[in-house]
Amino acid sequence: MNRKTLGALAALNAVLVLAITAVTLVPSTAQGQFSGGGGDYTMIAAQRSGQSSHVVHIFDTKRGVTISVEPSQKGRGDLNVIAFRDLSGDFKPGGGR
Repeated sequence: MNRKTLGALAALNAVLVLAITAVTLVPSTAQGQFSGGGGDYTMIAAQRSGQSSHVVHIFDTKRGVTISVEPSQKGRGDLNVIAFRDLSGDFKPGGGR
């Protein structure tokens, strides 16, 4: 092997090591859901009339569902589901209610 070939192989190896290092060290996007991704969520906080507790309405626009939750009265950080609705049938022609 001559010097020219040896120098080219050394340069190629250096480039490959840098590429492997860059791919390994660059952080990847977090994948919270393994089975095809999560939903597209919108959350709205509200207060019910005459009530001291607040309600959070969570809309999943990808799946077409909404859920309403409020904090538990036990004070342990639990949430009580107070309403759930599958909205996909509400927006179909002739469907829904």
